[in-house]
Amino acid sequence: MTRCISVVIRTRNEAPSLEKVLEALSRQTVPPEIIVVDNESSDNSTDLAQRHGARLISITRADFSYGRAINIGCQASSAPFIVILSAHSIPIGPYFLQQCLDGFTSEEIAGVSCLRSFEGAQWLKPSVMSGALPLDDILNTTLRNSGCVIRRSVWERVPYDETLEATEDREWCARVLRLGYALARSSAMYHYENHISLLARIKKHNREQVAVFRFAGAVGDRYGLSHLAREVFVSIPHLVCNMVVTAIARYSTALTAELQARRAAKRGSCR
Repeated sequence: MTRCISVVIRTRNEAPSLEKVLEALSRQTVPPEIIVVDNESSDNSTDLAQRHGARLISITRADFSYGRAINIGCQASSAPFIVILSAHSIPIGPYFLQQCLDGFTSEEIAGVSCLRSFEGAQWLKPSVMSGALPLDDILNTTLRNSGCVIRRSVWERVPYDETLEATEDREWCARVLRLGYALARSSAMYHYENHISLLARIKKHNREQVAVFRFAGAVGDRYGLSHLAREVFVSIPHLVCNMVVTAIARYSTALTAELQARRAAKRGSCR
């Protein structure tokens, strides 16, 4: 059976979320070919992939880069459209893959971004990007490999950069735009279930900014001393104050809820 869409999933020790991703894919109205690229997982990720009928490909930690893992998965795929997901990107609803395909409204569209669940309202604003975009737009409005779909014929001409330690997705977008292709946004949504520590977030941010400088010659996050001062002296105290007031209000409600419930309920708007 020829599939019209392949799904490439990168994973390393993410069995709980990977199982949800595979289960969601099994319920799609468009049946996909699934390729799981595993980076030396020590949990049961590989067993889960095989149990769900996915093609399993291994890559060592020594050989790993995000771009190389995706290229390996794309090379193993056979469909004309390739969905790229992280193992913690869980498709929402049975029409996720169909909505991915709906974004390809013309032959010039090389790739389509999917929406993270908190970006849901953006589906109301269809967007097609083409031409030379500013670096900020490249970094903030184009495709993320946590959830996107690309045209295989374009990937064969423009594979992902395997030397970058991060942001291989945005670098790919910059190249395809320079070649005259366009990028679009779909209404397909996914839940990004990734809980990482503060230290891991800091390291991830650093990798991304270094990678951006490698391909763009500029730092994407222009965070200056004024930004730091505003965070330290304005934003953080405001956040702490809100947290303290909220905690006091919850404590007060816990003490008085029973007494309030004995009174007659107020009528009319509760605002």
